[in-house]
Order: sequence, then C-alpha cells, then structure tokens
Amino acid sequence: MNERLYIQYPEAENWHIHQNIWWEQMKDIVYFNDNEGLVVVGRNWNDGRIYKIDSLGNVLQRDSFNIEFNDIEIVKHQRTLISGYGTIWYSDDQGSTWNVSSAQGDHFVKLFHIGELVYALGYQGSFMVSKDNGANWDKLRNGSITYRNKVLCNDMLFVDEQKGIIVGNGGLVMGTKDGGKKWTIYKQKNGYQFNAITLIGPN
Repeated sequence: MNERLYIQYPEAENWHIHQNIWWEQMKDIVYFNDNEGLVVVGRNWNDGRIYKIDSLGNVLQRDSFNIEFNDIEIVKHQRTLISGYGTIWYSDDQGSTWNVSSAQGDHFVKLFHIGELVYALGYQGSFMVSKDNGANWDKLRNGSITYRNKVLCNDMLFVDEQKGIIVGNGGLVMGTKDGGKKWTIYKQKNGYQFNAITLIGPN
C-alpha cells in the first residue's frame, strides 16, 4: 500500500488519498462492516502495528507489537486472522484481543480462506492448513532450508480446496491439485518477481 490509504467515497468516480496513517508500511486492510475495519502494518521483522479505522480511514485505535505483520483475513463466524514474522494470530472480537495460534517456523506472508479450510503461506515456502478457522495448523510443506533450493513466495490463490497456485521471486509459479500436499513448479524464470495473483471472472 506504499504508505497511502486510498478511499472511494459513495457515488464518487475517483479515488482519494487519505493520509491519516503517516509513514507506515501498510500491508493489508479488511472491513467488518460499513463503519469499522483493521489495517495491519509491518515495518521490519520486529516492528508492526494494527490500526482500527472507521469508514473514512480515520484511526480509532492503534496497537504496536514486536512483530512484522503482513496479511489479514476474516474467516467464519467473524474470526479474524493476521499473519506475520514467525506467527499467526486470531481474534474473535474484531481485533480487540488476540490469541497466538500453533503456526510457527516461517515469515507468513499470506492467508487464504476457502470452504472449510484456511491456508497459510510462508516467505521461505512453507505451507500450512487449518481446519478450525486458524487456531491450529498442520504443515504440508517445509520451507527452504538451503540456498541451493531456495523458494521465496509472495502470494497464493485457490480456486477450490484442492487446486491452488503460489507465485514468488525469481519468476516462481507453482501449483497443487491435492490441497497442498504436493507442489509442481510450472515456471521459474530469473529476473522476474511476482508479488500477487488474482482471479478475474467467474471461470
């Protein structure tokens, strides 16, 4: 989000910069309703913040932690998950209090909720799944442990609980057809860095 929050007001055609959260590395944003949302910030591995904001981006609450945060996801029953350096947290009260999940061992950069499952992706390539909305996690893929086989991941997308794609540095594109138990590298072309992946259209 490059330190800027963009807001589109009702019935407006253009986006407006709302610079209320100054000089922060904003990573992700979610809204629980029309009036309240959360922004996660990660400046470095031991410096992160969670902002509670209103519909116009004004800060309602600011909490600082010794963890870099990367992603935030709302799953079932309004449970909220945030991923960061070496941990994944969950909240059942819209971010007022947080609990530490069982996930550990990587810099978790992305969360993805689909069906009854939640997936977590680590920057070093570890891949985990949760069947209880993010409290407990099972590791399906270990992260890179040598520079020779280093895989650096940035984002993932699942079209159902079985088929998914991971993209990352070095032109990395790899996929799974069995819910993350096995992964196939489709393309890895040095010189490219893929930061995000999205699905356009219903098919």
